Amino acid sequence: MQWQTMKHNILNHLFGSYLKLIERTCRIRFVNENCVSFGHIVGFWHGDSFLMNLALKNFAKREADIEVIVTADERGDYIEHQIKKFGAGALRMPDGFRMKPFLKELMRESGKPNTIMAVSLDGPVGPRYEPKKLAFMLAENGQKNFIGVRIEPSRAIHLRKRWDQYAIPLPFTSITVTLH
Repeated sequence: MQWQTMKHNILNHLFGSYLKLIERTCRIRFVNENCVSFGHIVGFWHGDSFLMNLALKNFAKREADIEVIVTADERGDYIEHQIKKFGAGALRMPDGFRMKPFLKELMRESGKPNTIMAVSLDGPVGPRYEPKKLAFMLAENGQKNFIGVRIEPSRAIHLRKRWDQYAIPLPFTSITVTLH
């Protein structure tokens, strides 16, 4: 049990430190940044989720209430740790029979007028670039606009053996965040 806690703390520190390095050394350019305001559903591809932290941090500077839908398993712990640093909250999506009550709560959350809700369109298990219905259902239920986010680093390591080809940007990279 103690090893798990230590591993968790080490990985949180590594992810956070690398994210700070990327933020300090990369040039990030936002395209159509003004289309995001309070009360939107924001969708992104799962492979871009590391860099999505930087985009969400930028949205949080506008004093927006941000909620991110993350998996309830251990991977979600790491994501939640990173997004809490800039004031975002995590909505932990369970598996199996606990899903129905969670969806009811999610629908209530989507109706909050000043909340930006972020969700991986093709996550958590793919297939890659095939959007699930959840983000669009939340936008419709909460009567909010849906905004798609595309993140393109000029140089990155792509984990080719993962279903999402997860992108880890390299330092001194140009990153373009396009909002549609």
